[in-house]
Amino acid sequence: MKETELIKLYCHICECYDSTLRREIQRFSPNGNTGYITDEELMTIYLYCIVYGQRFTIKHMHKHITKYRSSWFPTLPSYATFNARLNRLWPAMALFIPMLMRRIPIANDLLPIYLADSCPVVTCKGMRQGKVAPELTGKGFCASKKMYYFGVKLHIIAHKRPNTLPLPGTILMTPASENDLMSIKDILETAQELVLVCDKAYCDQPLAQQMTAHNACLITPQKEIKTRRNVESSV
Repeated sequence: MKETELIKLYCHICECYDSTLRREIQRFSPNGNTGYITDEELMTIYLYCIVYGQRFTIKHMHKHITKYRSSWFPTLPSYATFNARLNRLWPAMALFIPMLMRRIPIANDLLPIYLADSCPVVTCKGMRQGKVAPELTGKGFCASKKMYYFGVKLHIIAHKRPNTLPLPGTILMTPASENDLMSIKDILETAQELVLVCDKAYCDQPLAQQMTAHNACLITPQKEIKTRRNVESSV
């Protein structure tokens, strides 16, 4: 069964690569030792290991293919070359994942209910200063974990499906310092004919009214109104 899925995945990647993804691949001089494995094979290995092998690091992916699928990928290079080649494929991966997700069938009778949330991707926390990718990261606060951290936020707007995980429709990454609502506000302002369920971080009455005008609905918990009595009791 897994062999069949591997073949299907490879064929689909080859089709998308020839039509679209080829233009996104970063080219280097042929003088470098980059191995004989193709870009299509590398993308197939990466996605196959995540979905069917439950391997989520490049090192574990390389070990898994070497041990169980070496006959399928006879030109698999060393780990160092494998890692370097995969890192160069990230523009193609970023374009291919949405193309792959659009192939997942969604029943027509589903209500257009979407869920939005964010999660922290921590590069360092505590009193330390962030040094990883400073052009992308920032300092933020995660209320659910009650921690300050350096890193980024991963924002996802996903389609609700019964009896299974939601299907991601929009995925964004912003610095941790950026407000959750402002990160996706441009998307919500143009949303039409859907129901969006979010947490309290997305409460915004003017936005809710604007979405209502587009036949959309924003559902969030009500924020507690802080009064002087509440503040005194909490102290």
